[in-house]
Amino acid sequence: MFLRHTRMIIIAWIMITVALGFAAARVDINPEVLRLLPRDDAAHRLIDTYGQADKNVNHLIIVLRAAEPFSTIGLQAIEVANQAISSHPLIVSSVTPLNLPSFSFANGRLQLAPAMPGGRAPRSDIEAERLQAALQDAPEARNLVIADGGTALALVYGVEVIPDYQEFLASIQPSLDALANHFQVIKAGWIPLHQATLKALYRDPPILGIVAIAVVILTLLAALGRLPVTIAVVAVAVSAAVWSVGLMSLTSIPIGIITLVVPILVIALTSSYGVHLAFRFRLRPGDIPSAAAEVMRPVTLAALTTIAGFSTLLLSTIPRLREFGLISA
Repeated sequence: MFLRHTRMIIIAWIMITVALGFAAARVDINPEVLRLLPRDDAAHRLIDTYGQADKNVNHLIIVLRAAEPFSTIGLQAIEVANQAISSHPLIVSSVTPLNLPSFSFANGRLQLAPAMPGGRAPRSDIEAERLQAALQDAPEARNLVIADGGTALALVYGVEVIPDYQEFLASIQPSLDALANHFQVIKAGWIPLHQATLKALYRDPPILGIVAIAVVILTLLAALGRLPVTIAVVAVAVSAAVWSVGLMSLTSIPIGIITLVVPILVIALTSSYGVHLAFRFRLRPGDIPSAAAEVMRPVTLAALTTIAGFSTLLLSTIPRLREFGLISA
């Protein structure tokens, strides 16, 4: 049947590949790492309870380490940098060692105010020492804006949720460079994690795909020595990868940390089926129906076994693993 309707089958195959290729181009790339946690995990329950109070805000933490973090000139640099960063339109809130409200007892009254008037930086070493003492004595400040050991400070920013923080991070980098003259500057929190994962997800799939295709081509050429057969096998494998990504797009399964490998896996598995058929063609070059009949059963059984194996991942409690198993199968 395939030999009688070869042209029709190839045209239909190309049309499906093109259609799913357009869908694949719109596949969502999601660096979300929470879906790597089982739904019943204790950390996930804590995040659901306490970490989602405002789903429109992500957090950026700037950690500043130094042997003497409370030097007057360093604290003044923090004031300047914080003014620049806080003015960014995406910044929702700012908590720093300078503006953190703390409790104090004066004139018989309990007061809530920043350790320095107006949240400004100290203008002298005496004021810097006073700020240090106030923060070290304030339990609400420890391990929030000042490390327990007193050798690091932190600036905590609430930032609006957007898909890509590359431009935002680039815009605040000059302020961080100015702080680097006085501190060791470390970016932490959800936003740097999100951005690093997103960058890898955009960068790795094309590279891994090209490497996988090159390995398959070189291996088939070395084994078969025939370019047309090699191209045929690789064309089917690449189209299968396109189909898989297209189906991910149509079923709203994003490319994530685990599903990233699905296209590469599909290329490898599909190529192995093509190798069986190509070797039979080599042994029976003039008898295509007989060669195909010999491999039809083992290839079908191998595919069904692979599908069954990946389907077992649907039992996983980790959402990303279930998605990986479903689309791979």
